[in-house]
Amino acid sequence: MIELTLGEQETHLNMTADDRSIWEVCSDDKVMQLKLERIGAIFVRGDGPTKFYTLRADQVLLRKGKRRMSDEQRKQSGDRLRAGLAKHSPTGNEN
Repeated sequence: MIELTLGEQETHLNMTADDRSIWEVCSDDKVMQLKLERIGAIFVRGDGPTKFYTLRADQVLLRKGKRRMSDEQRKQSGDRLRAGLAKHSPTGNEN
């Protein structure tokens, strides 16, 4: 069996327009294969280093990136969180 270098190991995520409920994943990266198996990806087939899986669409999250907040926005968010925690605590106190 041919050993692939780290630069040659790839993972591909594919969805077709006729069924947007399923993602198909192809990977020859052992680290990604383990991650896929841990999150419940369904193994479809695989010979050698390349393995094929499917994921439900709700198992894949596409996003812009890390949310950036100003110091003021961060403070307001923290204040809202603390107020919500205090509201739901059994004693009604923040601590």
